[in-house]
Amino acid sequence: QVDEARTESVQGFLHSLYQTQSSPINLLKTLVLNSHHYESNFIYEVDDEANHSGIVLTVKPADHMKYVAYKDESLGDVQCRYKREYLTQFPKYIGAKPAVLEEKQCLFHGAEKCVYVIHAPGHAGT
Repeated sequence: QVDEARTESVQGFLHSLYQTQSSPINLLKTLVLNSHHYESNFIYEVDDEANHSGIVLTVKPADHMKYVAYKDESLGDVQCRYKREYLTQFPKYIGAKPAVLEEKQCLFHGAEKCVYVIHAPGHAGT
């Protein structure tokens, strides 16, 4: 639940930074730029601007993840599903509607990285 995580006790110093973002896309960019503060297993990058209302985001495993069975049959694509849902729902942090996410490539399905095109609600495909 985003509501439960929308507190300073959960987000620390990033809470006030997240709350000041003016749009869902700016919020997601801020999340990615600060991902190194709370995520060491995957590397997030804004790869390209999709257009004024969206971003292209890549997620790839850090080097040490080649030793971790994070995409085996028993776990399935749980990491991918979690990341997609988290990114889609994160705009709720600032009271916005969920983002629209299109997955272009997926680690679980053999790609080197996950590639997402993410748009603000109402702006997909524009």
